[in-house]
Amino acid sequence: MGVLWEAEGTNTSGIYGIQTAFEVRDRNPFGGLEALSGKVAGGLGVAVGDTSQLFRTYFYELGLAIQVPDLLGLPNVKRNQARSSANLTLGRQYRREFDRLALSGELQYHWEGRRATTWDVKPLFVSYVGLRGIDSSFYAALASKSGFQNVFIAGPRVSVKRPSVSEGRWSRRSEWSFETSGILTDLGFLAVKGPRTQPYTVAGVPYAHYLRAEADYRWHYRARQRREGAIRLQGGYLHALANSPGLPPFERAFYAGGSNDLRSWINFRIGPGALPKAVFDTAGFLGSGSLKLLAQAEWRFPILGSTYGAFFADAGNVWLTQANAQSAQWSLMTDPELLKAVSFNPLRLPRQTALGLGFGLRYDFEFFIARADWGLQVYDPRRILTGDAWWRPVGGLRRSALQVAIGLPF
Repeated sequence: MGVLWEAEGTNTSGIYGIQTAFEVRDRNPFGGLEALSGKVAGGLGVAVGDTSQLFRTYFYELGLAIQVPDLLGLPNVKRNQARSSANLTLGRQYRREFDRLALSGELQYHWEGRRATTWDVKPLFVSYVGLRGIDSSFYAALASKSGFQNVFIAGPRVSVKRPSVSEGRWSRRSEWSFETSGILTDLGFLAVKGPRTQPYTVAGVPYAHYLRAEADYRWHYRARQRREGAIRLQGGYLHALANSPGLPPFERAFYAGGSNDLRSWINFRIGPGALPKAVFDTAGFLGSGSLKLLAQAEWRFPILGSTYGAFFADAGNVWLTQANAQSAQWSLMTDPELLKAVSFNPLRLPRQTALGLGFGLRYDFEFFIARADWGLQVYDPRRILTGDAWWRPVGGLRRSALQVAIGLPF
């Protein structure tokens, strides 16, 4: 038997907080090289300086998992490269605006293929999200009501990671993921009940219905004297299908901002598109979208000993599709100008892409890196209507954000 505990302070979503996990693991309990484990986790968080108070939060989670060597029911591969696992988790998340319960179960296959490519395949993934309470004013500010209601998520997921490949001073790596929900369920309902007049439900709960794909490419350049350049391109698309009008569940939408994204903005406080800043300030809006584009670049250099610096540039945003925006149950979407501002159009891409520039400090403790990045909102599409989208010196440093995190952003 072994006991593992960990504590972590994070702000990857603009939330400063602490979380901890306690895990008990029993190896080979049944004599077949299995690993049986149980986990209890919890955390507290707060967004310092966010006057909207949207991020007062705590959560707890219980988990049970069993892992076995080889791919059960699939062709055998080397044991040190393949494993199968079944996981069950129960969690609860509380914020001032809502209280949600989530129950999830999954069957996962993991193996290493050609050229050390790592595959994670979940042929079975089922999750139930139950809303226990929500603030009425917060709910009224949501563009996607379907993200905050009882919902089932059921469908396969695939993730492929290509390891780092070096060519001279350059190295590159990539990662792709694809998932669906509700496809087979919907086909079954259509065969039995015929065309829908309203979303189908299972035990009175609607099921999420979507396709989701995401890609992440990274390049690193090793210069002399411990200097390094890094580039990242990321894109994602979420296609809502008939049983999920507006947007699919909140957890599966795309967001911008935070310590690993657009670092000049905290998470959830930018997008979709050129949604005006006044909406965030007055309605407590959480920005999300069904399409995401992100480009990042850094130049890293030593300062003194284990202290490093970095200059960085981040550009990107999230958007809704025209169909998403038109079907969203949000009163503001009746405004044609606002509908145009949040919907993706390649011709409007330059005007609706956020740009941030900044400087970061990192300290290398050898086993982890502590990081602080300060970013300036050089171009903020939320301010197009007020005519001050571009930063000016008279604005001072109010249009900036400080991100504190563990590990490099990419």
